[in-house]
Amino acid sequence: GAVVSNCVISPGVYIGPEAEVEDSIIMHGTRIGAGCRIRRALIDKNVVISPDKSVGCDAGQDSQHFMISEKGIVLIPKDFKLL
Repeated sequence: GAVVSNCVISPGVYIGPEAEVEDSIIMHGTRIGAGCRIRRALIDKNVVISPDKSVGCDAGQDSQHFMISEKGIVLIPKDFKLL
């Protein structure tokens, strides 16, 4: 039930139902909850993103938690938990 487009997804990644993920690279062991919206993100290993969270949709909100590249890509470090 998720929509994934233009992404590189490593083995062992879980993407919940009704999540939308686009233009992203997601590394092994990451869990993306149901209803999440992920855009233009580089997500390292073993990251947990709780249901209904968004990444890459609001630069102001993203900059409080993550680094953002000059090109606007959100960088999420290894083992990060967005609860």
